[in-house]
Amino acid sequence: MRIDHINFNVSNLQSSVHFYQKIFGLSEKESGVSKASGKPYKIIGHPERFYLCLYESSADVKQRGLNHFGINVEDFDGIVKTLEKENVEILYGGITQWDHSKSAYINGPDGEEIEITQFFGGKLN
Repeated sequence: MRIDHINFNVSNLQSSVHFYQKIFGLSEKESGVSKASGKPYKIIGHPERFYLCLYESSADVKQRGLNHFGINVEDFDGIVKTLEKENVEILYGGITQWDHSKSAYINGPDGEEIEITQFFGGKLN
């Protein structure tokens, strides 16, 4: 079992898509207009790994009940270099060293906190 997708509202769909594509290399898989809200959406991600479903919303989108979500990357050091190149602040004073892994915490365009992990699940067994 694994997480299939994360669905959340964003204040600016295009800037959010651009951010996630630039930092994580996600590609667009689908776009349209939500039947429920009438607002535009895009699904971006990596096939067979995970998808982000981003819905544009004019409502307050700041972390309603969401603490953070984690994305495990194959090249942790490469992503850290990308963050530095793109001037994305790594929170909490920099890279967090765990017992068996490292994490970089950043904020997305709407303040959503993202944990980038060196090893899936922190190498928990």
